[in-house]
Amino acid sequence: MIRFTIVIVVYLFLICIAATPVTGEGIGAIGDSLTDEYLGSGAITETDLPALSWVQLLVQLRSIDFGPLEMNPSVRGEPRSKGYEYNFARAGAAAASTPFFMPAGSDIISQANGLAPHVTSGDVDIVFTGVGHNDYFYRDYLGGSLQSGTRPDLFVLDNPDYLAFEDSVFTAIFAAIDIILDARPADPAKIIVSPLPPSTLEGVDYLVPAMAQLNTRLDTEIADRVIAGQDISVVDMYDWGAARYDADSNILIGPYIIPSDSKAQLSQTISTGTSGAGPCDSVGRCSTIAYSLNLVCHDTPGGHPGTVMQGLIANEVLEVLNTLLFTPVALLSDDEIIEAAAPGCSTPDIDTDDDGTPDCTDYCPDDPEKTRPGACGCGFTEASCAVEKDKDDDDDDSDGGGGGGGCFIKALTIFH
Repeated sequence: MIRFTIVIVVYLFLICIAATPVTGEGIGAIGDSLTDEYLGSGAITETDLPALSWVQLLVQLRSIDFGPLEMNPSVRGEPRSKGYEYNFARAGAAAASTPFFMPAGSDIISQANGLAPHVTSGDVDIVFTGVGHNDYFYRDYLGGSLQSGTRPDLFVLDNPDYLAFEDSVFTAIFAAIDIILDARPADPAKIIVSPLPPSTLEGVDYLVPAMAQLNTRLDTEIADRVIAGQDISVVDMYDWGAARYDADSNILIGPYIIPSDSKAQLSQTISTGTSGAGPCDSVGRCSTIAYSLNLVCHDTPGGHPGTVMQGLIANEVLEVLNTLLFTPVALLSDDEIIEAAAPGCSTPDIDTDDDGTPDCTDYCPDDPEKTRPGACGCGFTEASCAVEKDKDDDDDDSDGGGGGGGCFIKALTIFH
């Protein structure tokens, strides 16, 4: 059974990006790949998926403002790199660990120091913090082999060595929170904390009780800080309610069912520009409804939540934000989440060309003869151009002779 891993140390502040802001408070983020934008280029420290993160969904669908979007990483440098200005979350970041492949300045303390000036200036008023898996995976990986299932000895709960590791994660999390609180002591930012989720990668189940023990310590510390007057709320980003599940623990959204152990495949993507294409990765592979109706994306290890699952996470964040904001923000509807993942699929029974294939899964919705563009594109039969050669019969259409009388010859990879 596939369990999805949420990489965590998320510190988020949400800000309104519209000309007329939805809220009066700024919101930013520090954390890891759950909160980092899915705007990567394939590097190990960038999540590159045909999907949207919950931060991107809140920006696009609710005009929540994380600051201006900058896609050139050299403009801001580390630790912000590219993305929304107030979202300092970084794929691969952890609380107390900085593996060799992570750039300097990407750790959670550096992220908090980077975001703090925006709190001091008054740009950011709410900080969302999640706390994370990555330290645990790195400890397991550096001590053995990630997902090997062979290093439970590193996570014996009462072992002094393990407790020292747990202390380092705990201390770093609250050190980051304190950096944010101290950035504007006269009017401290509001903090939202998300605990570690109660699941992990297949094969390393021994991490679950270790992370649960850290969660207990976090809960106790948060309760003490609230008593002391700090404005800290807690959000369970995966508590979607009983109504979201069927009797087999599958997830329900709109007219669809997401199997509880499902993982998307690259074969379920389509090429950019194809009718019905959803969010795309850096090389033009775009989500479909088939890709989106899975618990996690195709990436390994573990897999990140796709657009639909991130939409459910976004709503959990919004529910807590609405207790803090001057102007509450409407939750995302199922239709909005589905449309963000696969345009046209919130009403899956529409069939524009009456060919028996609904538009949602018909990538030539106006061509009754085709459901996929193929080599020639929609509106053209494959025989009309796909098998033709160019004028000089050399299989090279650089002389303009290819194309079969104007056919659109483009190698659209629909299912690969």
